[in-house]
Amino acid sequence: MNRKDCILRFKSSLPLIFILHLTSQISRKRGFTVVEFLVSILISLLILGAISVAFIGANRGFQQNKPISQAIQEAQNSVVTLDFLFSRWGVGVPSSNNIPIYIMIYNGTLRTDRNGNPINWQPANLPNGITFPPLNPFWYLAADANGDGKNDTIYFFASLGGTGYVIDCPNPNNAPPCNILSCRLTSNKDNKCYFIFSADGTSIKYYVLGSSDLANDNIDCLDLQNNKTYNTTINVGGLNSGDRFQRVPHLIKIYETPIDSKTSWLTFDRTDLAVDCNDNENATYIGRIRRGSLQITPIGQNSIAPIGQISQNAVELQADFVDENGNVAYRFKKVYAK
Repeated sequence: MNRKDCILRFKSSLPLIFILHLTSQISRKRGFTVVEFLVSILISLLILGAISVAFIGANRGFQQNKPISQAIQEAQNSVVTLDFLFSRWGVGVPSSNNIPIYIMIYNGTLRTDRNGNPINWQPANLPNGITFPPLNPFWYLAADANGDGKNDTIYFFASLGGTGYVIDCPNPNNAPPCNILSCRLTSNKDNKCYFIFSADGTSIKYYVLGSSDLANDNIDCLDLQNNKTYNTTINVGGLNSGDRFQRVPHLIKIYETPIDSKTSWLTFDRTDLAVDCNDNENATYIGRIRRGSLQITPIGQNSIAPIGQISQNAVELQADFVDENGNVAYRFKKVYAK
């Protein structure tokens, strides 16, 4: 075969070579081989396994941290309760400055005994060693209740209810009704007991609001319009401009209630000093703490406080808030001062 024949034969074979090459490429793209398919499955399983491991780890971490997160949230709510109680410390508390507290009736006159003498108001029964009124409105008692050498219980007086101010009594001889700025004054059976502090500071009267005394019951004073100085009227005699109504205080007790060997409830009691209202509540839970972590330190006094009147107007309270397993989630320490 000469050179010319070879060239002609090669040219005639080019279409066949091209078709064979194209066919091989197409067949290669038509699907995976068995090896390629198994490799792809293996890679997919590895990816799914990695995702599963990551998810399980994240879920385990979430489950481990969930009790701590819940405990921190509960601790923050507990601090709000403590802040509220101490913000009311000393509010509406008269001091024992020889001003008697007389019982007043609706027309402004004082209730008297059979001899015509005004009747002194008397508080509800109190624990031994605690008297009312105290020498100082911001009196408190820090005590070692469980005998471990540190203060773990505190008592103080606080008004938890409404207040109101007499703006004026426009009728002759200050006859009712009088205009009053009411901040949650109410005749509700649990909160109808009030002290009336005279504007000149010379008298304190005890009065139980009747259902028809207030034109508007339990109204707020925060949304008072700018051109208004009062928001309701009161149909009670014997009042003068500047007199202040204040809900009779409670005795507050903050202490520990053991749950088990590791944890306790931070708890408070409230004892209503007004027997006509008798709004008492015992063992109200504030939050879960490490057992024995509650400590009350009178500022300026490092020793255990004896039962009696304490002159300091500041106290430091600390406690370790824990989760349900007893793990410390939040260490609380704060000074409350007046």
